Amino acid sequence: MIPNWPLAEVLRDFIEFTNAQKGAYSDACAGFGNNAVSVGQQVALASRPTGMRVDREGVPTVMRTAVEDPTQPNVIVHTIRLATEFLEANGPEGRNEQQVCRAIVVFVFAYWDEETRPRCARLLSVPVQSLEMPVAGDLRRLRHAILHNKGVLGVNEHGKLEVLADLFRPGTELRFNHATMTEMFKQIDKGFAVFVGRVLDLPEPPGGWANIAQITIPQPPPGAR
Repeated sequence: MIPNWPLAEVLRDFIEFTNAQKGAYSDACAGFGNNAVSVGQQVALASRPTGMRVDREGVPTVMRTAVEDPTQPNVIVHTIRLATEFLEANGPEGRNEQQVCRAIVVFVFAYWDEETRPRCARLLSVPVQSLEMPVAGDLRRLRHAILHNKGVLGVNEHGKLEVLADLFRPGTELRFNHATMTEMFKQIDKGFAVFVGRVLDLPEPPGGWANIAQITIPQPPPGAR
């Protein structure tokens, strides 16, 4: 039985937020992949038999990227670039995937630090600083590198990572791929499960909190709020 339903609802909100980030990441990568396949097929039709992405006159294939404005009769062209650049950006570990991954790091840390953590502190009547989650500290350092150091994680900052150190190289630009994101989400779920058990004072599960991978919080029963 959960002893503090108002607090449990705050915690469930964080779980739902991180689950939404997982879905957004998967859907975005699927979209990038479809873009790459579609444009790759069009480029292949305009290429020489040798496979070079050029037209019959030897000029590299150029494409336009556009968005539609429902209030205007025409589409709006916002980029003109080489098709090879488009394919690189939409390919696995390309610029678009990197952008989405970086955004997720910033979003998850911001939701923890500006929403979940302060609300939990108010409900528990404790200082915000007393509520800690090691993986959140790692996300803070990644966020700082993304926003303030052009994505480069310094050697000193890498040495301070407690949970995610094995996913990144010190002194280099952060690079994300599917395996990195899967492990990062896994560690967020695991770290938050331990945090939930601690703040809700739940009985320790078989094997201890250190061995739990994820936690689910049910909706409160009628009248529990």
